[in-house]
Amino acid sequence: MLNLLLVVDLQPAFKLEPYYSKLLDYIDEHRHEYDIVAATLFQNTEDSQFVRLCNYRETMDLESLDFKPDMVISKSTYGIGEKWCGYFDKLLANITVIGCDTDACVLSTCYDLFNNNNRFRVLTDYCYSTGGEACHKIGVSIMERNFGKAVV
Repeated sequence: MLNLLLVVDLQPAFKLEPYYSKLLDYIDEHRHEYDIVAATLFQNTEDSQFVRLCNYRETMDLESLDFKPDMVISKSTYGIGEKWCGYFDKLLANITVIGCDTDACVLSTCYDLFNNNNRFRVLTDYCYSTGGEACHKIGVSIMERNFGKAVV
């Protein structure tokens, strides 16, 4: 069984200190505990829901990451989707989730993992929300209700 660290949207555009640096420190200090460190990379498109509904046009590129993942998951949605969850299942991976935005991207990614029967846990001390502490707490509360023991 592989141990995979899934780092959700930890990109400079979503930087909020001191949380951002805390997550980078976790990756550096615990990388040896994981067989694979995967990072999601938000890449917006002009026809995305983010543009149409939120007027959000920013996008990220691989060079913007402040750490070096073993695997990059490009996405233009909140979650990672069924395709990646199926890939993780084929790897027989135990997945640890950390990242940004607890109440949106992290939450949606965890729903994807849950709905696809992946083995995962969320380290909520290593998640944060650019919407602030209240948004983070809401995300954690929803995860605790819906994912039970997977929320650490």
